[in-house]
Amino acid sequence: MFGDADFEMDCPGCDHHFKIKFKQLSKHGNKAKCPRCREEITITHDSKTKREISDANKSLKELDKAFKNFGK
Repeated sequence: MFGDADFEMDCPGCDHHFKIKFKQLSKHGNKAKCPRCREEITITHDSKTKREISDANKSLKELDKAFKNFGK
């Protein structure tokens, strides 16, 4: 659902501001490469962000289940 959403970030190596698709971050284990200097950047989440991501994933699963049941 959020795969095509853009995530904006700044490279800690060269300060280049760029966008990356959420699905790219998920696919590569929360790692991104700066398109300018090619530095590999690891995205870390604090406990609040981890909890919010977990809650969002649970809600999406419940929504998916509801849509599947709706078709029955």
